[in-house]
Amino acid sequence: MAGAMLPPKAPAKKRRRTSVGSTASITHVVFLVDNSGSMECENRIQMVFDAVQNLLQAILGMDGIVCSLVTFDDTFKVCFERREVDQRLQELVREVCKATRPKGTGRYLEALAGFRSLVSGGMTVGILLSDGEPTEVIWEHRPTACIENAMCAIRQEFGNTCILHTVGFGDFGMSMLQSLARLGGGTFHDCQVVHEQLQSIFGQLGTSVSTLHGSLLGFGEEALTRVPPKDLEPPDAWRGSASELRSRARPCWAWLMIQRGEDDLRACGDARLVYLHHQPFAQGALRYAYHARSAHWYSEDAVPGSRFHLVVKESKFVAKHRAEDVHKFFLQNHRRAQEFAKAFNAAIDKVRESECSKVRFVPAYVLKISDEAQEAGCRYVTAERYISGNYVKLNGNDGFVDSQSGQAAEVAAAFSHFTFQDSGGQELCVDIQGVGTTWTDPQIHSLQKQFGIADLGRRGIDMFFMSHKCGPLCQKLLLSKPGILHGDEDRPRQPCVVCLDGPRRMLCQPCRHLCLCQACAVGLHRCPICRDPTTSIVWVADDQSGVSSTYIRESELDRMRHVDSGQKTEEAVFG
Repeated sequence: MAGAMLPPKAPAKKRRRTSVGSTASITHVVFLVDNSGSMECENRIQMVFDAVQNLLQAILGMDGIVCSLVTFDDTFKVCFERREVDQRLQELVREVCKATRPKGTGRYLEALAGFRSLVSGGMTVGILLSDGEPTEVIWEHRPTACIENAMCAIRQEFGNTCILHTVGFGDFGMSMLQSLARLGGGTFHDCQVVHEQLQSIFGQLGTSVSTLHGSLLGFGEEALTRVPPKDLEPPDAWRGSASELRSRARPCWAWLMIQRGEDDLRACGDARLVYLHHQPFAQGALRYAYHARSAHWYSEDAVPGSRFHLVVKESKFVAKHRAEDVHKFFLQNHRRAQEFAKAFNAAIDKVRESECSKVRFVPAYVLKISDEAQEAGCRYVTAERYISGNYVKLNGNDGFVDSQSGQAAEVAAAFSHFTFQDSGGQELCVDIQGVGTTWTDPQIHSLQKQFGIADLGRRGIDMFFMSHKCGPLCQKLLLSKPGILHGDEDRPRQPCVVCLDGPRRMLCQPCRHLCLCQACAVGLHRCPICRDPTTSIVWVADDQSGVSSTYIRESELDRMRHVDSGQKTEEAVFG
C-alpha cells in the first residue's frame, strides 16, 4: 500500500493572521460557589474562598480579565459582578467570605441560572464548586437530564464563548459535575477536601484562564472553536501485527519543518511516508496525543523497535493561524530546555553526584503533514520521540511540584531551580514530564515572556518557588534562594521577610509590622513577625529606603499614607 502513494511537492505555505475581534478582548471568570449548609463542615467555605484568592493572585494584573462571584443554595446571589482583578477585588473577596453563611440546599439549576445571567459578550469561563449532589436529583427525584439540558441550552445560545469547569470536594457521587464539565467544554477536578489540593487545582485553573486569554488576544475567537471530542485508543495500541496497525492508522506524507530566522518555518528535505493513528491515545487540557510511525513499521517484515516512533500532538481547537505563531515557541522551549539539561549534567559531574541520572529532553519536531480535508492541503503538528515506560508529570507551569515520585521528582525540582540560577534569575524551565529523567514538552518562564502564551513570566517563576522546597541535590549544587540571585544592587533595600526578594509594601494591622511583599501577603492570617492574628493587610506607597525597622509608628504610617497627595497610597488587600 505504501508503494502506491507518490510523494507530492511540499504544499505551498499560506500566510494568514487572525484579527482580534472586539468580543475576544475580554475574558470573564465567574465563580459559582456552593453555599448549602454542608459547606460549614471542615471549614469548607473558607477553603473555597482561599482557593478563589489563589486563582486571583495567578491572574493579578492581567489586562482584559474581569471576575464575578455567585453563591447558590436554594436560590442564587450575585455577590459582585465584572470586577477588574486587582488588590481591591482581593479585599472584596475577603469581605464576601466573612459575610457568607452556608444555609439551605445546593441546587445546580440555580447555579446555572446565575451563570447564564452573567454571560454576555467576550469569553466567559465558569468555575462551579460543590460538595454534594444536586438537590433537584437526590431530594426531588427529578431526572439528571433537567440539569444537563440547562447546560446544553447555555452552550447552544453562546457556543464556544462560554466554558464551564467543575470542582467537586468531599465523598459523594460526582457524575453530574463530570457531565456538566463535559457539556460545558471544560474540565472536571476531584478534590478530597484538602486545602493544598484545592489550592493546586485553582492554580491549574488560573493557568488555564491566562493561557486561554492569551490565545484569544493572539488569535481571536477562532481559538475557541473546539474539534469534535475524540475517543481514546489504548496506550499500547501501537503494538500488534502489521495488519492490525494498518487498520488503526492512515498513511500521510510528512515534512520536517526547520526554523529559519526569527519567525519562519520551512520544510527541510523530502517528504516521508508515515502512518498516523486515527484516534489519540492520551489527552491534556488543550491537546490530543497520537502515535505516528514510519511506513516501514507497518510492513509485514518489520522488526519491532527498529523504526522511529513519534508522539504527534494536536490542539483541541480549530484555529486558522500560521504555524509559526504557535509552533516556533514549541521548538524554542525544547531547544532552551536542552541547553539547560547540558549545563545541569555538567554541574552534576562537578559535584560528583553519581547517584543522580543524567537528564535529557527527547528530540522534538514540527511536522507539516498532508491532509486533503484542509484548504491548504496540509496541517501543522508538533512531534516528539515516544518514551516507553511509566509516564509521570513531575512539575507544571502552574506551580505544581510533585513530591511523591522519589528521586525523579527531586531531580526535576532541582533541575528547575538550577535553570533559574543558571540564567541569572531571568528564566525557569518547568512542566517537566516523562519517564525517569528522560523528559519532554517543557515550558520556559522568562522575565521577558519570550517563550509563548504559556510563558507566565515572573508570576510563573514565583508560583514554582512558592511550592518548591530545596532538597539534598539543591544543596549540593549550591542553589540559592531567588532573593539572593539578583545581587544586592537589584534587591530592595528592605526586602520582604518571607521571600527576601520583593520590596516591603504590605503592613499588618493592628500590629503595624511592615514586613511583606505583595505576593507573600495573599492568604496570610497572622503576622510573620509577632504571629498575632491580622485584621487587615494594607499596601503603603513609600519606598521604605529610610526605614530599617519592621515596626511602624502611627505617625510614620501617616507620612507613608500621604507621601503623594495626588495619589491613593493605601489599598486594603486582605480583610
